[in-house]
Amino acid sequence: MKNKEIKIKSVYNVLENEIAKEWTFKTIPKVGIPIEVPAIFFPESINIDLEELQELLQELDDMGLINFDGIIKEKKVRPYPSEAHSIAIPIFKIWFLPCINAEEIIKEGAVVNKKIKFLEEKAQIKYGGKTCSLPPYRNEYYLCKMMFEYPAHEPVSWDLIYDRMQGTDIEDPSAKKDKWRVVYDAVRAINGRLKETIGLKNNLFEWQDRTVRRKYQ
Repeated sequence: MKNKEIKIKSVYNVLENEIAKEWTFKTIPKVGIPIEVPAIFFPESINIDLEELQELLQELDDMGLINFDGIIKEKKVRPYPSEAHSIAIPIFKIWFLPCINAEEIIKEGAVVNKKIKFLEEKAQIKYGGKTCSLPPYRNEYYLCKMMFEYPAHEPVSWDLIYDRMQGTDIEDPSAKKDKWRVVYDAVRAINGRLKETIGLKNNLFEWQDRTVRRKYQ
């Protein structure tokens, strides 16, 4: 196992053990269980500092195993009962998500399980720690903005997307004749851009029967 893989698995095991005190994988809701984990819970044997710990937690988030909300507060504790002085310990807010094959996902890098995020304010798509920038407030941007409002795999008619791109609601079908090509070209452009910039192996969007589907969670 690679050193980074070992660290990620060790961090995940800490979270898994914390959850196991009260839950089993069968009883964890699909939305996950929120937990607050002090940084001190992660053993020194992992040999990571606070910055790297946050990076590893973010990777577990990218793999779809947790939702990581970052440091929410600091708590003063005494590392050992004999210590006279307390120290500030960061507290992480994490949603632990149910997954029965987490070890395989970590080992394989979880290419198909990583979540794709659309950062609307930055006009960016984030995947597996990599970022792809889009032309802001152009057709590709509005296509992404609309598609991420719908669940993955749900078909969205091209004319709804076209209206979003144009900032209008054209009810007359004849006024939209042949305009589907604008949406089709945006789909192709985004799929190509993602493969070139962040190495996405499969298309993010699928064009079928003049509808668009988002193929990744």
